[in-house]
Amino acid sequence: MQLTSTLLALSALALGTTNADPLQARVPLMGYFHISTAAACPLVSPDFYQVGLPLGPDDPSCRRFPNNITYAAISVDYWNPKCLITLFNTLTCTDDGIVSGTGGCWWPDGGIKGYKATCPYRDW
Repeated sequence: MQLTSTLLALSALALGTTNADPLQARVPLMGYFHISTAAACPLVSPDFYQVGLPLGPDDPSCRRFPNNITYAAISVDYWNPKCLITLFNTLTCTDDGIVSGTGGCWWPDGGIKGYKATCPYRDW
């Protein structure tokens, strides 16, 4: 009887340990947003994007959307207050850009072809 109880307890402990490892390995998020090709809020048929928090120096590279899609509207659902998302009208992120990090739904003139995600105010 005790052997069965001991084996069950050890199995439960091993199962709990196995499930905990993937949770610890997850990358923290800088933020996430929904984006749509239609200039309307609430968004119409939105796509979901999440941006992982860089563990080293910020990566200021221009990020484009699959197939170079131009999106019209964005809804920033969560963004770390120490980080910025800058939206661009060009695929190369060479225009002045529009900084958005406060959240909410809106559509910038000229659409969104690329973005940069940085954390200039981080202290970690």
